[in-house]
Amino acid sequence: MLTATDLTRDGKILDAAVASVRPDGATLGAALKAATAPEHIAALAIIAGSIRTNDLAPQLVQLLDRDGVAGRAAAWALAQLGAEKELLHAVESGKLDQRENGYHGLAVLAARGAASTALSDSLVRQVAAEIARAKSGGTGLGEHACRVLAVLGTKGLPDLIQQVIENDRFCDRFELQRLRKAVEDGGKDAASARDLSAQWT
Repeated sequence: MLTATDLTRDGKILDAAVASVRPDGATLGAALKAATAPEHIAALAIIAGSIRTNDLAPQLVQLLDRDGVAGRAAAWALAQLGAEKELLHAVESGKLDQRENGYHGLAVLAARGAASTALSDSLVRQVAAEIARAKSGGTGLGEHACRVLAVLGTKGLPDLIQQVIENDRFCDRFELQRLRKAVEDGGKDAASARDLSAQWT
């Protein structure tokens, strides 16, 4: 029996406990469906990604609308499953949390070297969409899209970064400047790639 409460303590995920559990897909799916606490959902999502349980992808996609650790863990798990299509759909069509988590998942996917050759072009277009959203009064996430592009080492990224800075007054300028320096110095954001390719980020 898989008990989510055994995987956390005081609201924190127990890495050793998560790493030691290898349930079958049906058991994990049932536990994930029953879980309500964010840390429990996150721990179970991490297991799903770690054991590459592709059957649970639809459940994980539904969790992308969660903020905090639950949505982030679901995005990480989907990246482990190679769910590029689902993550890209989240950033293109989702609400704020879905988009933010989707970008995180795509960054992890890129860091793993598992992104398709088409992802870069899709995200270049998405930067324009985020700028348009910001200019119309919405919340733009251009820096998130640029981070994935930086991990991919997309050509022409400094120009895209400048466009975000000039058109979204609420953008994270510090992060964008960090990304620009990283790609100008080394061609890609190697630091993020290293961090995002860790066992769980």
